[in-house]
Amino acid sequence: MTTAAAEKTNGQVKTNAIAKKEVIDIVSERIRTLQGCRQLHLPPNYSAENALKAAWLALQEVTDKDGKLALSVCDRNSIMNSLLKMKRLPGILAVGLVALAVGAASAPASAAPGASASSLTPAQAKKKKAELKKCNKKPTAKKRSSCKKAVNKKYAKLAAPKGITKLVNVGDNYFSPAAVDLKVNDSINWSWAGVQGFEAHNVTLATGPVGVDRYAFRSQTTAVSSYTFKRTFTKTGDYHFVCSLHTGMEMNVKVSN
Repeated sequence: MTTAAAEKTNGQVKTNAIAKKEVIDIVSERIRTLQGCRQLHLPPNYSAENALKAAWLALQEVTDKDGKLALSVCDRNSIMNSLLKMKRLPGILAVGLVALAVGAASAPASAAPGASASSLTPAQAKKKKAELKKCNKKPTAKKRSSCKKAVNKKYAKLAAPKGITKLVNVGDNYFSPAAVDLKVNDSINWSWAGVQGFEAHNVTLATGPVGVDRYAFRSQTTAVSSYTFKRTFTKTGDYHFVCSLHTGMEMNVKVSN
């Protein structure tokens, strides 16, 4: 190994060691806080810190589907959030933690019934897909292309924003405002700007109208202050949101025609 390569390797080892200490120290402190508030109960003689260290060792060898190391794919907050979730199940294997860590870095849930990244309703999206499928049956490439262009143009007009977007700030143990009234096709954009990069939070739909996919309204768990999560509401009813990590961090949304 050349001198330059050795220096690079030593530097990487030092960086990993620092990252490991920071992550484990922060998560361990959070565990102690939860225990002190009686929000977390661990079995007698169970060492959460040792479990975190063991999980970290396993994580160093795990790769994602593209062959990249998990520690290079996941940011520090994603790893911390996953460690914090895993410690609630003291008997789980480190492999389970690794799966959580890699998954935590993925994108938020895609649009589903009751939530939309555009203003197309689920019924409209289904109809558009069926019409595009019919275009494929046209006898010539020119006619197929013309048909698809007409369909896309038609639904582009329908998908044009129709409602307003309201801002909700995600802070340390609160949503502001905590109560929001919307019309169908209005949106909420949750902003983590007030989190200040330490305490991780998420947006989770606890209860909602019948037929609404709650997973469509679940954000990442993060402390990154630049993160935002936007959803358009296409179904009337009452929505109750929480942060799954913090008891009492709640908000209500009422959607009407």
